[in-house]
Amino acid sequence: MSRIAIDARRIRSQTGRYVRELLNHLQEIDSTNSYDVVAHEKDRGAWEPTEPNFKIHYVDFDHYTLAEPLGFNSYLKKLDTDLVHFTMPQ
Repeated sequence: MSRIAIDARRIRSQTGRYVRELLNHLQEIDSTNSYDVVAHEKDRGAWEPTEPNFKIHYVDFDHYTLAEPLGFNSYLKKLDTDLVHFTMPQ
């Protein structure tokens, strides 16, 4: 079993459609791995897990700020995941 984090901080953007679809389909097909979905505090209610192996975390690290590379990185390390899927467009 792997522990996977998914950066969902852009869930209310155009990229957010991809994130929501990814999460919904993963919940349908994967009951083995553990998922930590990380969303922005302001996006509470944009998506909620329906399966027990999915957990949502809310953070307050804005994109393109100093807090993002420093604070968000530290937060992800504390989750102790095997893989992080970043959905931030470049």
